[in-house]
Amino acid sequence: MTVLGVSVGTSAVRLARPVQGLRAGVDAAFRHRAIDTTFDQAEQLAAESIGVILADPADPESISATGVAYRDDAQAGAVARAMARQHIANYRLVPEVHAAVQFLRSTGDLDGLHVVALYDLGSSGLSVTVVDLDNGKVLAAERSFAVSGNMFDAAIRDNQIGRQQSGLDDVDGREFELRCRVAKEQLSSSGAVCLPG
Repeated sequence: MTVLGVSVGTSAVRLARPVQGLRAGVDAAFRHRAIDTTFDQAEQLAAESIGVILADPADPESISATGVAYRDDAQAGAVARAMARQHIANYRLVPEVHAAVQFLRSTGDLDGLHVVALYDLGSSGLSVTVVDLDNGKVLAAERSFAVSGNMFDAAIRDNQIGRQQSGLDDVDGREFELRCRVAKEQLSSSGAVCLPG
C-alpha cells in the first residue's frame, strides 16, 4: 500500500510518498516534490497535482490512499471544494500537526519521546505547537507573523542586491526573488549556496 502525503502551504504544495522496496528495520525514506504556488491557488494546485499522480498509468507505484494536511477549517473547506472539482473522493483531510507527528514517527525521530514541540516556519508566519505523543493532545499552540519565510527571502534578496556591482538589471525581479527563496531552502541542508553574480 502506497500513501501519498500532501501539504498545502502558502508558497508551495509539497507531495511525499514512501520509497518502495525498503527492507524491514530500515528507516522509512520518502520521495518529495514541491510545486510553487506563486501563480495558482494552493488548494486548487494541490487537487490538480493529486489528480495527475492518481491518473498516471506509467506510475509503477499505484496510490492506495491520499492524506492532505490542512492548517485550519477554512483551508480544509477550500481543499475539499478543490478535490470535488477534480472528482477526487479517495482522500483524507488531516490536521497539519497530526500529519507532522505521523511523519516523524515513521522516520523514527520520535522514538523514546513523550512530548514534542513542532516548529513550522512558513512563508507567511511561524507556528509552534507542543504535542503530547502518548495521547496526541495539543498542549499549546502559537502563531506569530513577526517572522516568516518571506522575511528571510527578503533578507537574502536585499543582501544579494547590496553585493551586486552590476548585472541585476538583466534579471527579472520576481525570478530573482524565487532564486533567493530556493537558496534559502537549500541553506537548510547545506552550508553555502550560489546565486547569480
